[in-house]
Amino acid sequence: MRPQPSKARPRKNCSGTLGFHRKKRENALIDQQIRVSPKLTIGPQIDEEGLQQLADQGFKAIVNLSGKGEFDQIFAPKEEGKKVEELGMEYIHAPLTLRRISPEDLDTICQEVASVDGPVYMHCLRGQRSSVAGLIFHAIRRGFTTKTIRKRANKLGITWKAPYLQDVVRKYIERTRPIREEILASA
Repeated sequence: MRPQPSKARPRKNCSGTLGFHRKKRENALIDQQIRVSPKLTIGPQIDEEGLQQLADQGFKAIVNLSGKGEFDQIFAPKEEGKKVEELGMEYIHAPLTLRRISPEDLDTICQEVASVDGPVYMHCLRGQRSSVAGLIFHAIRRGFTTKTIRKRANKLGITWKAPYLQDVVRKYIERTRPIREEILASA
């Protein structure tokens, strides 16, 4: 059983992880950043100090999956984009909703992340959408099956309480299997 995270989010801890701006939400999926691969780190939205830390750590882009006007955002997407660009990073706003995560949306997000030359931080408000999109991106790049990506999610401490999210991952990975096999065969 995973230990429960503390209620308060520190600005910065001794391991150098990014600080968060307020109390942990009870329904947050991810309460910290999770490095999925050298290319991609996922998590919830971070504050201005966290953005500065990402820039200092050499991140090249921020991918925001939150939509305009979501409740309790630190920054509106447009404001976040300005701050990110002022720090010399690329800003990609690709809003997803939990009610409708389409394969086409995931295709676009995966293409955007792949096009960045360097590390990317992908976030949404609570980490649910970023965990789905981030693990799908990782699965495609590594040729993972649904079973393997589930194991990877567990190893990273990511659990989706909503069966719908597990289903989104499974369907997307199954949908792209023939494409990935064709690419690998032609290489």
